[in-house]
Formats: sequence, C-alpha cells, structure tokens
Amino acid sequence: MNSSEIISSGVLESYVLGLLSDAETNEVQQWAKQYPEVQSEINEIEQTLSSLAQLKLEPPDAQLKARIWKSIQSNQAGSNPISNQTPVPSPALVRKAHSTYRWLVAASGLLLILSIVCNVYFYQKWKATESEMAVVQNERTQIADQLERTSLRTCELSSALNLISIPGTATVSLQATDSNQVAHATVIWNPVQKAGYITEIRLPKISSENQYQLWAIVNGKPVNAGLIPQNWEPSTAVKMLSLSEAQAFAITIEPAGGKPEPTLSQLVAMGNVQ
Repeated sequence: MNSSEIISSGVLESYVLGLLSDAETNEVQQWAKQYPEVQSEINEIEQTLSSLAQLKLEPPDAQLKARIWKSIQSNQAGSNPISNQTPVPSPALVRKAHSTYRWLVAASGLLLILSIVCNVYFYQKWKATESEMAVVQNERTQIADQLERTSLRTCELSSALNLISIPGTATVSLQATDSNQVAHATVIWNPVQKAGYITEIRLPKISSENQYQLWAIVNGKPVNAGLIPQNWEPSTAVKMLSLSEAQAFAITIEPAGGKPEPTLSQLVAMGNVQ
C-alpha cells in the first residue's frame, strides 16, 4: 500500500490504541520509517488522544443534581425520556469517514473519465463504420450504374445484330478524311425499318466541350442522324435517329450537344452507302 491508502485504512488509529498484533505493529513501524507522512499521521493521532485524556471533568454541583432528580420524578411512569444530546463521533471515525468521502469522490471522477473515454471511442467506431458503409454504398451504386450501362450496351448490340439479319440492311464503313489521323466507325442501317446503329467507333479523343455528331447525306444535303455519347467505347452500338433515305454518312466534331448544321471544317470520317 502507498501512504495515502495506509492513512485512510484506519490501521494507524488501531496502532496508537495498541489493538494490533505484534506482526501488524512491526509493519506499521516500518511504514512510519518509510513514509514521513505516515509518521506525521501517527503523531497527530497520539496528540489528539493525549488531549482527550487531559480533559478535566468537574463534578456537578448539588443544585444541578437536585434539578435533574426533580425532572426524572416529573416524567410519567413508563415513559422513555428522549435524549437531546447529539453523540460526538470519535476522531478516528471522523477521519475514516473523511477518507471514505475522498475515495468516493476520486472513484466517481475516475468513472466519469472512463465514461467520456468510452463515449469518444464508440463514437469514433460508429463514425468509422458509417464511413465504411458510405464507401460500400458508393461502390454498390457505381457497380449498379456499370451493370446498367453494360446491360444497355448489350441490348443495343443485340438489336444491331438482329438488324443485320434483316434483308435490305446496309453496312457502311466510315473512314478518316485525314490520312494522318486514325478515325473509323461502322453504320448499320435499314431504310425499310428506318432504323440504324453506329458501332465499332474508333475516333480521336476530344475535349468535354465538344462532341461527335453523325450526319446522313440525303440528296446532297446533311441531315442530323444523332450524337455519339462522350463516354463511347469501341464496342458501343449507338442508336441513330430514324432515317428512310441516305446516300452517305459522315461524322463531324461539334460543340457538346450538337448543331443543326455540320461544321464542314471539322469533318472527321465519311462513307458511302453501297
């Protein structure tokens, strides 16, 4: 035990009163040599007991005795007099109560600190779990979006393949207009069905401010055939606008969202319908 625990245990009072065994007495004496505060506490207890022993008790005078006797006789028979005197606890009890109070205060403070630490710990764990759940949810959303895009591409490719099997469907190969540039796409178009797809898209990457636009050349005039998505892939099959007539197809670079008329200076690829 440390000095504080020794002082608050009440063993020093028993030591001063001579109530300990020889082994316990030797142990207290060793503590007193080891801890100056323990020796100081023993000295204080001895001084308190010495002061109590030196108190002089004077006998009450005869008049006080007579008044007390008269008061006793005036009480009713069988009644139990109630003492108004408040018992005074011994110094040892007061000291021990005070020590117990200090221990309870310290214990409650420790419990409060532990409670705060636990609350902070579990709050951090909850926030970490919440963040992990948000990441998982975000990943699930991304996977769902990717699956949706894949499903849509698969559906469009399947429709393009079905269109090829229909009699009268034309397959038009669009080639780069600039021999120094790699640009290619394939248009699958059926004039009777008025349906078509552009696929096998291999075009130079452009800024997000621009977009590729497909045109049908009808009797020498360009007709808007639809926009190629900015996130296109070579395996993408993009559905064209409905067309019943065309002699050629062309691709130009236009501002994002397209234009009603093509920018001929930005012509990238072109192919004739055979």
